[in-house]
Amino acid sequence: MRLGLDLHGVIDAAPIFFSELSRMLLQRKHDVYIVTGREDCHELRQELSDCDMLYSGILSITSYQASQGTPIAYLDDRKSQPLMDPKVWNPTKAMLCATAGIDIMIDDSSLYEPYFRDIKTQYIIYTPAVQGFLNLMFYCKP
Repeated sequence: MRLGLDLHGVIDAAPIFFSELSRMLLQRKHDVYIVTGREDCHELRQELSDCDMLYSGILSITSYQASQGTPIAYLDDRKSQPLMDPKVWNPTKAMLCATAGIDIMIDDSSLYEPYFRDIKTQYIIYTPAVQGFLNLMFYCKP
């Protein structure tokens, strides 16, 4: 299985849980991908390290679009908040997941959900109910 996890609003909302989940999945020979809007850079990898996350790879909307020559502006000097045309930005997460063969994508935003309708990746919005279900499945042993 290949699991995709969004960083902001998912991993950083429950870093201990997702750190443990990623370790368990990787030990069982599954893949865990970080799928984020942020650029794949030292600061992003440090943020993942601070959350104690292990992962197979990073799929970055910003890094991908930069490689395609897409114009990107930034909201701040740290370049932590990239800005680009929503018609380009919004479908990119689904395209990256489809290309990488992600089976399940967990994200906190419904913005991307329509773009996942025609691909094989199951898109799950990280709601309190989903959080409770994941905790139940992960921590309850028969």
